[in-house]
Amino acid sequence: EHAFSARLFFQLILRGGQRDDDLLRGLNEPSPEFHLRPSATWLLHQFHFPNALKLEYAERKVTKMGADDLHLILRVDGTFLQHFKLHDFPYDSQILQ
Repeated sequence: EHAFSARLFFQLILRGGQRDDDLLRGLNEPSPEFHLRPSATWLLHQFHFPNALKLEYAERKVTKMGADDLHLILRVDGTFLQHFKLHDFPYDSQILQ
């Protein structure tokens, strides 16, 4: 097992999300609750990184953009474990997950 550090940025757009009251429920509350129709904030809290040794959420928010879209923004800094197959160092290519 090997470790690598990375800064990840995710931006998801929910087209027309501002027109859905369930998606807007509890906008950016720190500990959103699950409902049958979950909020955008709850969805944003469902990102998990099982191979993370160290993880810091630098930014996690839902913003209203334009007339009716919602943007889910997530920035993560972390150290992750990954098994690297080194056969032709330094020319190996790796798939990180």
